[in-house]
Amino acid sequence: MKSFKFIGLLAGILVSMSSCRLNDNQIRGQYGPGANPSPDLSDPAVDEPPVPEAFSIQDLSVSNYYKKGTAMTPVMPDLVGTAESFTIDPSLPTGMSLNSTTGEISGAPTTEWAEVTYKLSAHHADGRQADFDFSFYVPYEFNADSGLGALADVNPGDELCADSGGDCTLRAALTEANALSIPSIIHLSAATYSFPSTSELTASNGNITIMGVDKLTTILDGQNQSRILSLADNGKLGLENISLINGRSSGPGEKGGAIRAGLNSQLVLKDCRMLNNSAPFEDGNAVYSEGSIYVEACEFTGNIPTTSGSDGGAIAVFDVSGSLSTNLVNIKSSQFNNNQSRYDGGAIYSEIDVTIEESKFNGNSTVLYDGGALYSEGRVIIRHSEFINNVSPYRGGAINIHGLWDQFHTIENSYFGGNRATSRGGAIFFDSAASGFIIRNSTFVNNSTTHPTAGDGGTLYVRGDGYPGDDQNIENCTISGSSASQNGQAIATVFGSVALSHTIINDVPGAANCWWDVANSGIILSKGYNIDSGNSCGLPGWSQPGDLESTDPLLDVAGPQLNGDTVFSVLLAPSSPARDAVPALSCINDQDQRSVARPQGGLCDIGATEQ
Repeated sequence: MKSFKFIGLLAGILVSMSSCRLNDNQIRGQYGPGANPSPDLSDPAVDEPPVPEAFSIQDLSVSNYYKKGTAMTPVMPDLVGTAESFTIDPSLPTGMSLNSTTGEISGAPTTEWAEVTYKLSAHHADGRQADFDFSFYVPYEFNADSGLGALADVNPGDELCADSGGDCTLRAALTEANALSIPSIIHLSAATYSFPSTSELTASNGNITIMGVDKLTTILDGQNQSRILSLADNGKLGLENISLINGRSSGPGEKGGAIRAGLNSQLVLKDCRMLNNSAPFEDGNAVYSEGSIYVEACEFTGNIPTTSGSDGGAIAVFDVSGSLSTNLVNIKSSQFNNNQSRYDGGAIYSEIDVTIEESKFNGNSTVLYDGGALYSEGRVIIRHSEFINNVSPYRGGAINIHGLWDQFHTIENSYFGGNRATSRGGAIFFDSAASGFIIRNSTFVNNSTTHPTAGDGGTLYVRGDGYPGDDQNIENCTISGSSASQNGQAIATVFGSVALSHTIINDVPGAANCWWDVANSGIILSKGYNIDSGNSCGLPGWSQPGDLESTDPLLDVAGPQLNGDTVFSVLLAPSSPARDAVPALSCINDQDQRSVARPQGGLCDIGATEQ
């Protein structure tokens, strides 16, 4: 019986398929009276859902604070896609509003407001939501128009600035700001505020900004008798449009000649000058910090210890809390001139990560040890900056990077000229512990070492981790005029490798431009398209594509010039063998040191500049 049931079922299936037609492996047919033909299943578009439009908030150009009673410039979200509505959480301060249709934020806050993080949400018709987080505050504002003052605010916390004589002095304003839970801005008039002996100010609240009229006319003067400012642990202090001069910490154990910033604090310096400050026995002639520091458009000049001193000619940052991952040093568009430390870091000493951009270091020095301009134990990122005539009597005329475990350092689009170390690394001494670096699109001219028995690496000395590899890389650089009293006019390495690519090394004729300590795992490698004016940068000779040895790269006789940039570089002479030497497919950086596109004319140049 089971076999007859199966045969009947099979017959039914065959009958039902009689209206279908098999053609080119496609099944076609109808289901029910008058049904349309089925779609072509070979069409890849069948059953694919429509691609939704992109939908996101890219930016919202809010200020970090808005003034009470002053209408803000309305801001609109930079929206990709179309939103049906907008919402914000939490609510904006009284007097400010959100247009729920356009997302515009406008109005004039009517009360002070603590810093809050808001979430602006755009809502799409299909139910999607795009979010953007931002924050701002509405500060208390005080006009300290009665000088420095000797007396504190008479009633801290009443939201008024007045000492016992009714004057709003800088000291009274800071006392009042310290007592408030909402951020404060203290406005100073154009004047010189002279500090008598040991009369420094203390910022202890979470967020205070002291704002002058102009850094040339609003001056806080320690008169070589007093530190100027202290910032408490976990506090945040901003200084803008102000000069701090002649600050002096009082004695042994007192760090920071002009400013001392506490544990995990945040110090923000903008449009400032720090001149002639001193920590006679300790670290940081201008600034000592145990937290984060952000510096923009500031000048640090002549900050020198008047007695013995220690680390950090201008700035010293210590990792007291062991919080390398959270505290940072950021330097932008600033100048460091003729600062000096006794030990490490003629301009900057840092135990945490450092980023330097668009800045210039000139004539900084150490008395005894490392890093004429910079000594760092954290990760280092340097972009579009200059290091000129910095001096160390030991290692790293400009920079000493004492790399710790698993860090990677970057130096790019920068110029190093005339730096000098007595011992090793005329421009840079790199001391690695399983970390690496890349130096690219940078120019090095006339850097040197001078010690009669240990003057190695006129431009760069690398002490690696002892393992072979190519985690130390130099790309599209021009190295010229280096000199070393011992090994490696340009580069010396021990316990590790340095890999060169698309780089010019043009140093003393007949001398060894490169040297590595074979007995201690040192090696210099080629990744191709390098020019060595001698024949010492490869053993037994460079064999990678485009490598040239014993070849004059024919650099422009004009030497270092700005060449349309704000940082010095050296161009190639018209007949240079480095010009148009690299096939387009072998170019490795899409711009040169000056941000000129590579290639020009279909082929790339070797070295830091593209012509």
